[in-house]
Amino acid sequence: MIRALILEDDACSALAMSSLLDQQGISSITVADTADAVEEVRKSKPDVLLADWNALGERSSLDLARELRRVRPDSKVLFISGFSRDYIEKQIGDFAPCTVFTKPINFEELVDEISSFHPGAGQSIVTEIAANS
Repeated sequence: MIRALILEDDACSALAMSSLLDQQGISSITVADTADAVEEVRKSKPDVLLADWNALGERSSLDLARELRRVRPDSKVLFISGFSRDYIEKQIGDFAPCTVFTKPINFEELVDEISSFHPGAGQSIVTEIAANS
């Protein structure tokens, strides 16, 4: 079973993503800030990280993704943002591979992307999946 960590400070969005993933047989844990997320990454080493780009906390979502890759190099990272793709790509820099979902999120594509996780397999370089694409 794929294990996903959801970093989302909006409780309704976190619940919606968690419920959707659970319905698809993807185990999920939700956290509201980067401090709790770092703790969870170190504890459970999730397969997949879904991180709101503007998450609450002293650390950034990108820092969290780097921490996950340190403890779980084959992990899949998905950033979720209302910002433009260009903006996020500039911020991500050389952090790859990862996927960027822009809001509003197409949940079917989100589930497909998460379901494509295979431990140890190479993942694609930065990809944008826009709503209704």
